[in-house]
Order: sequence, then C-alpha cells, then structure tokens
Amino acid sequence: MTYFRIAKEGDLPYIEKIIHEAYQPILEALSRPPGALESTEEKLRDAHRNNQLYGIYKVKEGLIGTFTLIPTNRKTVKISHFAIKPHFQNQGIGSMVLQELVKMIQFHMPKVNSIYLEIYSKIPSHYQFYKRFGFSKIGEKHIRGETILILSKSL
Repeated sequence: MTYFRIAKEGDLPYIEKIIHEAYQPILEALSRPPGALESTEEKLRDAHRNNQLYGIYKVKEGLIGTFTLIPTNRKTVKISHFAIKPHFQNQGIGSMVLQELVKMIQFHMPKVNSIYLEIYSKIPSHYQFYKRFGFSKIGEKHIRGETILILSKSL
C-alpha cells in the first residue's frame, strides 16, 4: 500500500536526498542543474512549516517520494518537486499519487479550480505523463537557458 501525508520534520534530510536522486537523471538533458537540485534542507523546512511538504510512503519501505503543494491564490495550487526514488519509478506510484492528490484537493480545497506545475521542455516523457492526467500547456518561460513549460489542469 502506498499513501501520502504531510511530511514530518524528521523526514526532511531524506526528502532532500530523494529529490537529488530523482532529479539526477535530468541533469543529462539540461544545460544546467534543475532548480529542484537547489532544494536545501532549509528551503524544505520552510515548506514544512507552511504545511506544503508531503511525503509519499510505501508500507514496509518507508519514505519513497515527495511533492510540495503550494496555494498560489484561493483558486489555484501549484505542485512542485514531485519526486519518486528511482528504484520505485515506473511502477504506477506517481500515477496513483497524482490521481489521489487531485481527489484530495477537490475534497479539502473545494474553492480550488485549477492545479498547475512546471516541467522542462527537454524531458518529453514528463509532458506525456502529465498530459495523460488532463494537464495541458498554458505557457512557457525561459530560465537560465532552459525552456520551462507551464501545465495546468482544471478541476
């Protein structure tokens, strides 16, 4: 069984490690390190204090992934730093978490009518993954030589 919940403070060093492990393969496709690799324990601690940092857990395995859920206004939330340990990727865990996350937002944040996230254009598999769940491109931005796609999903 896999589930997610607000991370505990003791999880922060492990979450930082998971982010670094999960984002490491992306380095090869980009001209610079992904912004997620700049996540320090202090940045994660800030997200934790604001109840925005979640851990993804698997019974008997413990912490296997993470994401942040950031309200940008009363009607929109941003998913950021969505990461699963490489050993657990391609097993449907990310899909399950994303489906359940949408349900959680709809139930606990009924005024929210859209979710958005940002991905690197050089990683087409990420775009295809989110497209399967109803996310579509609403814009792009350029940061330090990389094109970032902005994807959104209406609820």
